[in-house]
Amino acid sequence: GQRYVVDSHWINTTDEEQTGRVQMQLGFIDAEEVEHRAGTFNLDKAGLSVPPGTWTEEVDCELSETPVNVLQMGPHMHYHGSHYAVDIVRSDGAVDRVLEVEEWIPVYRDDPPMWNWDPGELVVHPGDIVRTLCTWENPYDENLEFPDEMCTTFGAGFPMSVDIFCGGGLSF
Repeated sequence: GQRYVVDSHWINTTDEEQTGRVQMQLGFIDAEEVEHRAGTFNLDKAGLSVPPGTWTEEVDCELSETPVNVLQMGPHMHYHGSHYAVDIVRSDGAVDRVLEVEEWIPVYRDDPPMWNWDPGELVVHPGDIVRTLCTWENPYDENLEFPDEMCTTFGAGFPMSVDIFCGGGLSF
C-alpha cells in the first residue's frame, strides 16, 4: 500500500546525447521482524504570506507522543530566503539549535544541505517543540505566497507509528 517516488536528475556536461536509467531494488521482511518503524515528517508554514522587506516566520510543531530519534533533517525555502534555522524547544524551556543555514542561496531550493544523526544523537521527546525559523528578503511591493515561497522542515526518524505533517502547529 505504499507509494515510492524516486526523483533522479543527471546533468550532461558533454556535447553528446547521453542515456541513463534508474534502478531500485526493494526487499520486504515480515511485519513480525520489524523492530522499529521509521517515518517521515514534514513541518510546514501553512498559509504563508511574506510582506515586502525582511520578514521572519516561526513554525512550531510536535513530532510524537513518544521519543523520536531524528536521523535526517533538511530545510526548504524558495528563491527569496535569506536565513533558516531549526531549534528544539525542550519541555523544560531549554533551546537547542540543531540546524542553521546562515545564508540561504537559491540553489538550496532543489538541493538543500542535509543534517544527519546517528540513533540517540538527536532525540525529540514528548512535549518538545520543533521550531522552524525562516527569514526572507521580499523585494516586491506585494506579499509572496505559496508557491512563490515556502518554509518547510522535512526529515526522518524512528520509532514513528505514522508519518507526520504539521501545517503551522496543526499536526495531522
